[in-house]
Amino acid sequence: MKHIASMWQVGWLYLFGDDLISFYTFFTIIFAECAYIRAFYPGNIANAFTFVLIGYVVNVIICTILKGFYEGENIELLFSISYVIAFCFLLVIGCFINAMLSIILTIIPLIITALWIVIREQQNTLYLWYDDKLILHINKVFENKILYVLSQLLLVGGPFIAFTICLAMIPGLSLALKIVIPVIYLLIMPLIAFFEDESSARNIFELIFLE
Repeated sequence: MKHIASMWQVGWLYLFGDDLISFYTFFTIIFAECAYIRAFYPGNIANAFTFVLIGYVVNVIICTILKGFYEGENIELLFSISYVIAFCFLLVIGCFINAMLSIILTIIPLIITALWIVIREQQNTLYLWYDDKLILHINKVFENKILYVLSQLLLVGGPFIAFTICLAMIPGLSLALKIVIPVIYLLIMPLIAFFEDESSARNIFELIFLE
């Protein structure tokens, strides 16, 4: 129990102060999308896309575990290739159901996760010298303590709020579950960041490449 509590505490530190933000962001936006399609689309389409979206999450989990376990070995390349193939396969399955919706549901979590990674890198980096004036200007913004705190709340709180709102929109879900599920997920959030570090310490995009 103490070990779990320790992981939970460290996970919060990762979420707010480290680069380990990609799994949490990607997973949470995916779960928000699952809730959204269940709220606004027919059951058959919602069920099919829930399968596809959860498949993205499972793909990340399996790949990061395998790459972490076999890091530096020749077989690691196979896991990178399989990761991309599985991702494309799920996207194609979604396109057979509804091409436009499949592309949108896939692009949104990828774009948000990429943006969140960039923002976190800017939060944690102090450039003493750099050629790009835009990067320097963005970096200077985070030197403001108020803007830094607000940006941290956006990174961690934004996906969770989106998930909670989408969940609340599901008409057939009881009020109790609309409260309990976000509370449970709030408790799980830091463990996702901890898992990202302990598995292979690579974000969802870095899983494509070899060290």
